[in-house]
Amino acid sequence: MNNCLDRTRPLLLAAFGLLLLANLLGETPVELGGGSLLVAFRDPDGNFYEIIGPRR
Repeated sequence: MNNCLDRTRPLLLAAFGLLLLANLLGETPVELGGGSLLVAFRDPDGNFYEIIGPRR
């Protein structure tokens, strides 16, 4: 299982770095219920992203 994390770690770090440069859209995060949140943002290239995950 650690091998999978080692392969995906650079992608996760790149995604979080991109989020730091992004423009959050609307009133995010939005509570979806059941402890989940939705965050919407646009990166500097104009691409839109939505991330859904648990509140921690």
